[in-house]
Amino acid sequence: MMKYTTKELTRIQGTHDPYNCEVINCDVCARFWSYARGLRQQSSEEGQTGRKGKLNEKQQALKVLSKIKFTNVSDLINKYPIALRTAIKVGCSIREIAFELDCRDSQIAKALDSLKLKPKTKTQLKLEKYRKQLKTMVQAGYSLKGMTRALGKKDYEGLAFYLRKYDLPIPKTNKLTIEEVIYTSGNYYKRRYFDMEGNEVELRRINA
Repeated sequence: MMKYTTKELTRIQGTHDPYNCEVINCDVCARFWSYARGLRQQSSEEGQTGRKGKLNEKQQALKVLSKIKFTNVSDLINKYPIALRTAIKVGCSIREIAFELDCRDSQIAKALDSLKLKPKTKTQLKLEKYRKQLKTMVQAGYSLKGMTRALGKKDYEGLAFYLRKYDLPIPKTNKLTIEEVIYTSGNYYKRRYFDMEGNEVELRRINA
């Protein structure tokens, strides 16, 4: 059984640009897109038969696009605006969308312009990833100082300001008073801890 690889797809492409080629019946483009379809089909079958874990948002969007049969820009705009909006929202580039639809970059750019959509920049994607990480840490129960340390930062007040500025969730914390009792046992000093109601508590350091 034939095994499709991105390395072979790159070899077929060579110095040619199938995403922007306008030559009718171009032999290189025909071989490139034929192989690309096989590669996508192979990836889809592998996902169904053995890979564990859920597809992330971007992979899901690309999978939806791969099932669309592209005919022309107008058809794409009228029938699949939701698929295009979703792809842009999760960070797909024009080239990635064009690859899934077997069409030119310029055709995707035209469709996006018509829908008033614009691919996100690397900076935007990086910021979104960072803010999503912050939300996940708050949901996981990190304190501001805990988040600051885990992120390799020093200024937890600056992090608190950033969370407020961009309307991100902020950890809800309550200060607790714990009494430490030091006593001797033989030749050793030992410690016990109690809350303000007299309940004994255990203190453990989770990470050094």
